[in-house]
Amino acid sequence: MARPSSPHYREAVRRTFGWALLVACALTRDAAALGWPVDADAWAHRWETSDAAGRLAALGDLDGVSLASVEQAVARGLEDRDLEVRLRAAQVAAARRLLSSAEVVTAWLSTRDARARVAACRYLARVPTTAGVAALARALGDPEASVRLEVVAALRSAEGREASVALLAHLDDAAVDVRVAVVDALGRSGDRSAVVALLGRTGDAAPEVRRAAAVALGRLGDARATGPLGLAVRDATPEVRVAALEALGRIGSDDATPAIAALLHGRAAADVRRAAVTALGRIGSDGAVRALVAALASEDPRAATSPVRDALVAAGARATERLRVALSETSDPAVASGAALALAAVAEGSGPLLRDALARG
Repeated sequence: MARPSSPHYREAVRRTFGWALLVACALTRDAAALGWPVDADAWAHRWETSDAAGRLAALGDLDGVSLASVEQAVARGLEDRDLEVRLRAAQVAAARRLLSSAEVVTAWLSTRDARARVAACRYLARVPTTAGVAALARALGDPEASVRLEVVAALRSAEGREASVALLAHLDDAAVDVRVAVVDALGRSGDRSAVVALLGRTGDAAPEVRRAAAVALGRLGDARATGPLGLAVRDATPEVRVAALEALGRIGSDDATPAIAALLHGRAAADVRRAAVTALGRIGSDGAVRALVAALASEDPRAATSPVRDALVAAGARATERLRVALSETSDPAVASGAALALAAVAEGSGPLLRDALARG
């Protein structure tokens, strides 16, 4: 038998201790996997004997604790006398999507503390409930604009008609950033019943809201927006004009072509003209392609890139016939060169026309 001081004895002790540690770790993992509250008692003791800082730390140290024990810990935290602890508990409930916390946290929407109301919104954004949506709808009347923004964000995460109805009732919020958020949420909802109300926001006093309305209408893609957006391409604010043009391109109605094409011949800013060209390419109708072909006259035929050519290529096969006609009839080298390059990208069998165009320019 090896003596306690011998190297062999010390090595045997190290190996025995190592195996014991591995077994203990394995048992701990197995217990956690089975949902056993491995350290629930220790956690509860720590909670009872800690100050607010200690309770905050305890809420951040719930790894390996069973779901039932986590729910119990969060429930205690939500009722804590310290606000910071309650807020941390709400964060844990949101991060873990604890439905068991819904009733308590939803009630915070009517509390006097704005931070608690914000925490309730953020929880409901992660854990939407029918009762929560109803409470959020009422909270859209919160006196704090910052809270109303959080309410809108939570409603945007909710599914169902109830959220859209609530948002539609607050398109006239006094705060510009809240109106922008409501408009954006409705645009992302996919609910086309919001189109008519959103059309009214294209005339909002704030350009930020008008731009948001144009973007939202483009996302919804309803042709009823074509007329008002056609007017918005003449808005006093360039960002609104660009948003309206992009929306019209997404909607794709040929009814918008005359209003868009008119921008190619005026003194539109570069970004507005580029948006108009792109929109015409997305619409791709015969009228839109005609306008793009005519716009080739103002392009530099030697330029490596051309927004107008790119738009004609985006129109694809719809532009083929009009490009063939342009190549056979134009005497303008810029039009011939641009049409030839665009046609080469969208149509096969254009060799003779391309050679003729190159010979002319």
